[in-house]
Amino acid sequence: MKNIVPTFINEYLDEKELTKLISIDNEGKLNYNLFKNLLDTPYLKKSYMEYEGFFVAENILRTELGFDNRSKPGDFDIVIIPFSKKVIHFNKTCAIEVKIVRPTRMKPSKNANSLGVSQTLGLIHDGFPFVGLLHVCMTEPLKENEKKRIKYIGGIGGEEAENDILIHEAPEHLMDDFSRWSSIKQMKRLLATDLPKYVGICTVGVNVTEKNSFSLAFDMSLNSPYTCGYFNPRRLEETQNKIKLFFNEYRHRFREAGK
Repeated sequence: MKNIVPTFINEYLDEKELTKLISIDNEGKLNYNLFKNLLDTPYLKKSYMEYEGFFVAENILRTELGFDNRSKPGDFDIVIIPFSKKVIHFNKTCAIEVKIVRPTRMKPSKNANSLGVSQTLGLIHDGFPFVGLLHVCMTEPLKENEKKRIKYIGGIGGEEAENDILIHEAPEHLMDDFSRWSSIKQMKRLLATDLPKYVGICTVGVNVTEKNSFSLAFDMSLNSPYTCGYFNPRRLEETQNKIKLFFNEYRHRFREAGK
């Protein structure tokens, strides 16, 4: 294992590896917070309740689905197909463009090489039923003296949690808030683009520890109507058929995830 230093951010995990790691959690369930803006929106609440799980594939070349290789994107970073007890819902397939942002302590506002707008517009043109854009902020771990000090009170809620004495006596914990801060910055950048409102957008921070493990940092305030997607008005039945044919022939390329 490599030590967690800036080279880890640049070399140890590439976009494909990181995308696969965060899509499904350790319990074999789809990472809800990453994809709720496409799968469990107010418009789709009833459908989501009926889903049993999801088929998930990463990095499918556009030529493998029968698309022209001269168009963007060159591959489909994440493809999610919901299924219920008796039906695989190809008509609700989600195609998601992923961009990795790698801010460092010296360059905290570093952006992705590309915001992924042109690739996302390409997904719309390709006719996928649902289209999303995900920015993953994999920041350099902060030094101990750079972390935020927070008070932690476990198992207490309501008025008791606001008791000054309890807060004063609560133990302090150091928190690396860099990735969450970066995810908020990226969301502001995405909201400023000209992406259609039916594109689901999400940003997430990745906190890497010295033990080579990671956790995801979400800012729940970013889950708003402005980030939720809905049916692509340019969806094509031809594209749904391509997805179905590919799935039937290459079922082994898809991982099954619970809800």
